[in-house]
Order: sequence, then structure tokens, then C-alpha cells
Amino acid sequence: MLVEFTSPAGSKIEMTEKMAIKMINMMGFTKAVIPGAIKAEGVAIALEKLQIAVKAEATTEVSDDPYEKPDSFMDVPVSIKSRAFPLTELLKKALKKQDYLMWEYNHL
Repeated sequence: MLVEFTSPAGSKIEMTEKMAIKMINMMGFTKAVIPGAIKAEGVAIALEKLQIAVKAEATTEVSDDPYEKPDSFMDVPVSIKSRAFPLTELLKKALKKQDYLMWEYNHL
């Protein structure tokens, strides 16, 4: 199932439910509830928590082991930083425009 993040400040983004729950948790919500929202006043804190969590997890993703190198481009996993980028940008736009962020299941 897909989860859609929206804000009047920017474009909507979609991600899988599993990744959305992870991102919601990284924004500081220990119980990721879908649907949910962040008031405009809480966007700065959510953005900061997400950036800190992404940076912390990104440092554990890097491996210098030559035996763990992917065999092809299709074997390269998508980094948490890349997965979080669209949400981070949407949060930045919401912060700049002092707007809210909400998320819900996309039932299409």
C-alpha cells in the first residue's frame, strides 16, 4: 500500500507503507499512525529529527568490504538519504511557508 505525504506548501509525494512508517518514526512519532499530520508549529522539529535520524542511519549503511560490492546496478540498494530526500524537501517548503504536513493512504 502507498502512503501519500501532502502539504499546501509543495507537491505531494508517495512511498511504500513500510518506508512511510520508518520516516514517520524518524520524524519523532514513536507510534506511526496513518493517517496523521504535523501542525505548522511542529514542522521544524520534525524536519530536524528526520535529518538527524537520516544522518545517523546513513553512517551505518556504508560498507568498505570489497566482498559486499553489488554485482550490477540493480543490486545497489537505495540509501535512506535518497529515500528521505523528497520528504525532507517537502518539510523545508512547509517550514518556509509556515504550513502543515499530512499523510494518508493513497487508495488509487
